Parts: sequence; structure tokens; C-alpha cells
Amino acid sequence: CPASGNDVIEVRQVQEFSDFPADVQEAAAGFPEMQARSERYKES
Repeated sequence: CPASGNDVIEVRQVQEFSDFPADVQEAAAGFPEMQARSERYKES
């Protein structure tokens, strides 16, 4: 690992849109640009 003894490595969980409950998905439905960006990352 190229990190030094003083560096911190942060690990984050990645979540899919479908992981969220229906009410959250409904609230986010108005953000098509965000969803389109998410789809592009899945394809690459």
C-alpha cells in the first residue's frame, strides 16, 4: 500500500438506487440528471 503510517484509508459502501425504500425513491424521482449519471457509472 502506498500510504504512509499517518495516512487514513476511508472505505465507503456504495448503494444502488433500488437499495432505498420506495418513499426515498419517489422523493429522488425528480432528479433525472443524477440518475443518468449513476447509470453511466454502472455501464463503465
